[in-house]
Amino acid sequence: METIAQKYRKAVKKHLMYPKKYRQKYLQVLKNDLDACLEENPGASFRDLETCLGSPQSVAKSYLEEISPDVLNTYLRKRKRKIWIGIVSGTVLLVLLIALVIYIGRMHSGFTEETKVTVYTSSDVSVPSVPSKAVPS
Repeated sequence: METIAQKYRKAVKKHLMYPKKYRQKYLQVLKNDLDACLEENPGASFRDLETCLGSPQSVAKSYLEEISPDVLNTYLRKRKRKIWIGIVSGTVLLVLLIALVIYIGRMHSGFTEETKVTVYTSSDVSVPSVPSKAVPS
């Protein structure tokens, strides 16, 4: 079960949109702040943590202001590029899969082969009699 501090930390983490190196650093700072707040207010609720530290969005925004704009812009460009590559790759794979299904469907639809097997029983079959040759003695 998640503690209130973990829920608050997770809520802040959801709003941290910058490189992992910085995110880990700020999450450690946040953990220290949470520990200090919980020492002052044992048994605090989520609302109490918001009163002590601020809303998760505002905490993430304050951390965001400490990062250089160049680092942030580079990260956001790379993130957008990765998202677009994922979308394009997924779309291409989906189109290829649809084309494969259509191809296989058309390939097998025109080639139906009927085979007729007739099984005769011994009573239905009349064996022609072969005239016997007389053997000279």
